[in-house]
Amino acid sequence: MVSYFYNRMPVWAQNLLISIYGWYIRRGRFGNTYRVTYQTIDLSSSPVNNFDKVREFLASAAESVPFYRETVVTDASELRELKELEQIIEKFQILKKDDLRNCAPSMVSDRFKGKLITVSTSGSTGSPLEIRMDRDSREINYAFFHKFLESIGVNEFERSATFAGRILVPPHQQRAPYWRVNKAMNTLLLSSYHLSKKSCLDYIGAIEDWAPFFIDSYPSAIYELALLLKDEGYRPNLKLKAIVTSSETLFYYQRELIEDVFSCPVYDYYGCAEQSVLAFQTPLSQGDYIVPSQYCLVEVLDEKSSPVAPGESGRIICTNIFNSATPVIRYEIGDNAIVGDYYPGTRFASRLASIEGRVDDVVVTPEGHKVGRLDPVFKGLGGIKETQIVQVSRSMLTLNVVTIEGKPINEKKLVSMLRERVGTEIEIDIRYMDRIPRSSSGKFRSVISNI
Repeated sequence: MVSYFYNRMPVWAQNLLISIYGWYIRRGRFGNTYRVTYQTIDLSSSPVNNFDKVREFLASAAESVPFYRETVVTDASELRELKELEQIIEKFQILKKDDLRNCAPSMVSDRFKGKLITVSTSGSTGSPLEIRMDRDSREINYAFFHKFLESIGVNEFERSATFAGRILVPPHQQRAPYWRVNKAMNTLLLSSYHLSKKSCLDYIGAIEDWAPFFIDSYPSAIYELALLLKDEGYRPNLKLKAIVTSSETLFYYQRELIEDVFSCPVYDYYGCAEQSVLAFQTPLSQGDYIVPSQYCLVEVLDEKSSPVAPGESGRIICTNIFNSATPVIRYEIGDNAIVGDYYPGTRFASRLASIEGRVDDVVVTPEGHKVGRLDPVFKGLGGIKETQIVQVSRSMLTLNVVTIEGKPINEKKLVSMLRERVGTEIEIDIRYMDRIPRSSSGKFRSVISNI
């Protein structure tokens, strides 16, 4: 009903409505808890420095949350006597997405009887879930995001432009403007659904007129714009301090092109709606993702649930340490990462060398080998705009390919490079498409496994 009336409003009225909603959101995000938290964030702090606070958080969860009362292998009083975080954290079982989804009412602390905020995930795999949190937790989350922005030289309230999965204009719309203005947050909101060869110069013209200090975007959206602009031979007239990417895996070829076209650095931000994990790149991190220990504890585990060594890949298991309403402890979020380093004397990652993407977004060969991070296959292959690998069965891969207009690809080389990684026993079917479909939230998945 809301979208029905919104789509029939003139653009100025839509901008006004979005800005009013923006003021409402801003009031909820940036209160006193936000200001206090922002002043006390120390990105160099170790879990050891926060031991007493974290131990009490975990013990309180075991005491007040029905789910943990039933599943933690000891009681809260014993947790409060333990002297090592590793000892405490191992008393909690690894939490699966289905646990979080199916046991949602029992995940809420008995101590929160009042009104809580409900946050929903996008459900990129078809199974969204909801998390309850109090207002303080939401403000803490945004304080850390602001600290990240500060670390890359920009401010939350500086003029920005944003590509995301919002439905800003009707899908069938064929003429600009494909964007709206949120004056409350000082941002130009751009539809990620209408980018095309025909519209790319309209988009960049609007961004140039807005003159943002930074752009916040899904990697696939800003990459698509960069690719279209390069194909047009157009160099944007912008003085950007940074481009922030999030919500999808950022691939090296995307970063290279985005930085080249927009003449500014790209910094990737890794988080989730569950607010159980946070990691981000900064100018000083040399490509690594910093994991702030005041926000979360991150374990990277192998198939036997043992910590992997630095430089090795494993499952991300994350623990939020500030949402007392719904503590999300030892949560297997469904992504893999390569560890950069650990906090001294702990099993908790201080840096992640890279975010590998979803655990289930791997190709399984007929021999049973699991192959992930296949984007290097496409390095150096001209003519490819974007690709998506769909595993139909153990013996069949479908490779969806969108080509750059007028630039043929070397199919033989493409198949050969893919076979170097997945073997010769699997059939590869190449299908050409005008555009690879996104999820309902506008996100792009580079690998989809149907097995």
